[in-house]
Amino acid sequence: MNNTILRISSPKSIYTKLFILFSIIGVIPLVVGSFYAYSKSRQTLLHSALKEQELKVNNGMRNIVTLFVESNTNLILSGQNTAFVRFFEDHNDSNLYRDEQAKALLQISSIFHGIIESAGFADVNGRVISAVKEGKNLSPHEYSENISGSSFFKEALLLGKGIVFNGHPVFSQSSGKWIIPSALPIYNNKEKLIGVLYAQIYLDSITRFIKNIAHPDDIVIVVDQNGNLISHTKKRTGEIILSAGNLENDPSFLSVVSRMRSGEGGNRRIIYDGKPSYITYKDIPEERDNHNRWSLGVITSEDAIYGEVSAKKYLLFVLTGSMVLFAIAGMLGWRISHPIHELTKTSVSMSRGNLSSRVKLNREDEIGQLASAFNEMAASIQSSHEELTKLSITDSLTGLFNHREFHKRLEEEVKRASRYNSILSLMMIDIDNFKNFNDTYGHQSGDEALRAIGKIILQEVRSSDFAARYGGEEMAILLPETNSAEAFIFSDRLRENIEQLSIKVLNGETLHVTVSIGITSFPGDATDRKSLIETADKALYFAKESGRNKTVLYYNTLKNNFEVPGKTKSLLEDIEEWIFRSLSTTIDERLPSRRGHSVTISRTALQIARAYNLNDSQMRDLKVATYLYEIGMLKSLSQTIKEGSVSKEELDLIKDHPETGVEILKKIFNLQNVLQAINHHHERYDGTGYPSGLKGEDIPLLSRIISVVDTYHTMVSFNLHNKRLTQEEAIEELKRNAGTQFDPVIVETFIKILADNNNEHE
Repeated sequence: MNNTILRISSPKSIYTKLFILFSIIGVIPLVVGSFYAYSKSRQTLLHSALKEQELKVNNGMRNIVTLFVESNTNLILSGQNTAFVRFFEDHNDSNLYRDEQAKALLQISSIFHGIIESAGFADVNGRVISAVKEGKNLSPHEYSENISGSSFFKEALLLGKGIVFNGHPVFSQSSGKWIIPSALPIYNNKEKLIGVLYAQIYLDSITRFIKNIAHPDDIVIVVDQNGNLISHTKKRTGEIILSAGNLENDPSFLSVVSRMRSGEGGNRRIIYDGKPSYITYKDIPEERDNHNRWSLGVITSEDAIYGEVSAKKYLLFVLTGSMVLFAIAGMLGWRISHPIHELTKTSVSMSRGNLSSRVKLNREDEIGQLASAFNEMAASIQSSHEELTKLSITDSLTGLFNHREFHKRLEEEVKRASRYNSILSLMMIDIDNFKNFNDTYGHQSGDEALRAIGKIILQEVRSSDFAARYGGEEMAILLPETNSAEAFIFSDRLRENIEQLSIKVLNGETLHVTVSIGITSFPGDATDRKSLIETADKALYFAKESGRNKTVLYYNTLKNNFEVPGKTKSLLEDIEEWIFRSLSTTIDERLPSRRGHSVTISRTALQIARAYNLNDSQMRDLKVATYLYEIGMLKSLSQTIKEGSVSKEELDLIKDHPETGVEILKKIFNLQNVLQAINHHHERYDGTGYPSGLKGEDIPLLSRIISVVDTYHTMVSFNLHNKRLTQEEAIEELKRNAGTQFDPVIVETFIKILADNNNEHE
């Protein structure tokens, strides 16, 4: 018992790990949840505070706008008193009218008690006629000053009737405080300007108007467009004008002041008076002819905003919850640690490759459910592994095995047949004219054809057979314990089934395809894996060359033909053409501009030859020449091909490729006419070509034919150096160069052949 406890409580034991796991599973959500609740509470409080700040800003703006509206309204109403006009019209009673003016000014002062510093009336020359200050009427000798030099007076003289001018704050020498002047031009009944009625408001009255809109802990500031502090609920602003930037040098606050100066609105987090705070600010709407553009802001510290959220309370909650969760984790770890041993043992067994291992526990509690779940998981892993293994060896398009698995299986079957002295047949299947099928109906239709043929093959093969996609449109089937005759019967039946197969292409048309099949057998035709593939390929090649849509046995094709009288020459000719075609394929692979074009160029050139009624020997020479006329480029390219431009020396080397090709072929075959055709296929009809500078009909006919056909197919094919032309554009290019580069008669014949081919396709 003690040993069990020690084992379970060791740092590496399941119990310890489960204890840590359950603790993490419990504590992390608790911590995250608590933090989320704490953060959410702070966000809610901040959102509420910002909304409240915005309301306070709107109230403050309304109070300031109301102050100026009411002040201007009272100034206009007082200006309607006739005493201001009659003073200039009835000189006998001027003192009487001066007293009436004083009463009107006192009325303004009384309405705005403690707000208006002074009010007065002056003529157009700035001479003060009547005035009051701090609610008292002034005698003439007390206001003997002239205000014509005051900016507010000058601005008022420019205004129309009934328009009040509100000026920038100015310092009053008489009161020693900053004031805001307001002025109204007075016109007589004849619309003649006779004077200016003015009132001067204490700047610190702005603070009184906005102080009551905010909480005592809040700070309300008003900043003008010059960055001057107009009002501050915690500082005196009536006796001195400060720059708002002097309040706090933190960049966050200075950035807000800059935004307030530019008339922007919004809210931001700032550092003010050393405390993190939030400010909401807005531009105060301007009255007409009010030169004061102010912005109001309300600042609230984060301490005031988050005062209701206690970090200590949340921390205590997390600690208490964590202790409870630790106790629960300990109990769960102890409960699970013993039966988990069986799970561990099974897991180790599976990790060593035994995917069929299962947990052997018969319990009704959660551990039993865990064991059942583990067994289900193990079964799923085993199934997935088998599925992945299958996918790794299967061609996704056809459902057949892939190329790599084919070679692996072929090697195994050859070894097995050799070991047990048994037979093995190999079928190589190729879809006839599949490139033309793809070019005509599109690759999606080609894929559909491959998919359908793969399905037919899977339906026909035995469980002991092996079918694979060898590559492209080629398939291969291994037939263990099957001789050539049996393989032929099976393959011919498969070929007929494929021929009857209906394939629906994208345009809705239903088509049929055929296949050619080559068969070889072990050990009669080949004795190893490599030779099996080679002999099957040769049988397939002869199946396609002898008309396609047929099955050919390698044994009958090559061996028997030598034994049949009269067949030897035909077979040797077939072998010769096969050799030339193989060389042509090699050239195509090395020359991107010719890749896949050798057969097309040969076919087109032979059409021209038939139009010229060339004999069989000439036709054969032309066919071989079209296969091999670029063979000299193999040597040239091996020395010159690289990225970028071609030097003059490299270009000369490329131009030598016809002669190089002739030298290569002289060493191998006796091809006199073919060599002439190859050597001169880059001559020009006007005599400016190479290598010999031949002209007109001095150029061999076969060379002239190859020159036209090769140039045409190069123009209409994709290559890295020139834009691909349409057939119409290529024909125009041939016509343009007829008589200079090309034989004009051959060009005319070739264009007619193209037109006839197009009509046949239509």
